Amino acid sequence: MDPPVFCERVTILGEKPFRQDFTGGLGSNRNHPDISSMNLISILIGLFALVWAFVAFLPLLGWMYWFILPVAVVGLAIGALSSHRGGRNLNLVVLVVGALRLMIGHGIF
Repeated sequence: MDPPVFCERVTILGEKPFRQDFTGGLGSNRNHPDISSMNLISILIGLFALVWAFVAFLPLLGWMYWFILPVAVVGLAIGALSSHRGGRNLNLVVLVVGALRLMIGHGIF
């Protein structure tokens, strides 16, 4: 891992030297929750919905998608608030597969 990069400002008329750490980037304030935790929550919701989507993919269990799709929408909303895209994309896949399965089974099968 590379050492932190610092920027030093030239002092003028006895000012204290200014030292800024550039390793944190934007949003590195520790007082706010980490945005990537929202992505993790979205991924966990998406995995939960995906497991049930695999079960509902069996014949005659297509009606379960009526319960799975709202869960994936919640995961999608949480993933949309995150700066990362993994959770959002996972929930989008679950939504698309679920919507197609509902259309093929006419919302019941």
